[in-house]
Amino acid sequence: MMLLRCSPCIGWSRFPPGSLVEMGALQPEPIGSSRCVKEEGLGMSTLVMVIDDSPTVRKLLEVSLRRAEIDVVSYPDGIEALRAVSLGQLDRLPDLLFLDLELPRMNGFEVARLLRANPQWNGTVIVMLSRYDGIIHRLKARLAGTQAYLTKPFTTHTIVDVVNTCLERAQPTCAQR
Repeated sequence: MMLLRCSPCIGWSRFPPGSLVEMGALQPEPIGSSRCVKEEGLGMSTLVMVIDDSPTVRKLLEVSLRRAEIDVVSYPDGIEALRAVSLGQLDRLPDLLFLDLELPRMNGFEVARLLRANPQWNGTVIVMLSRYDGIIHRLKARLAGTQAYLTKPFTTHTIVDVVNTCLERAQPTCAQR
């Protein structure tokens, strides 16, 4: 069992043998990069990650969120996003993740389950994007660990509203954790 300190608010996290952290695929969040730093007044901005194979959807989300002064990083599939995180290309984990259901190498359900299996991603809100509006897909997304489900097509206002609503609900103070 690998024991690492991930953030001052969460404390010590345990990573079982064979986990993504122990295998080196994902790095634990560095001390001091907790989302609680944002609330302590250090001015850390919101970071949203977009994983969608459609360049049009990625661009739409990027433009909408940047207009709302939200930092955005985007990737064409889950494997590229995981690689970027594991190689340290991001200075911190995203506060919210827009995840497409139908991705080329690994579908959105698999990506969500993989991320939720890693405790360092527990503070990240996952919003599933899909063209399917059925109850079965919504249930599968919820079971995979997503907090919200958004059906395509959507408006730019809806995207910003989802980010604001989800992050309001997901950002407790350090004392509440």
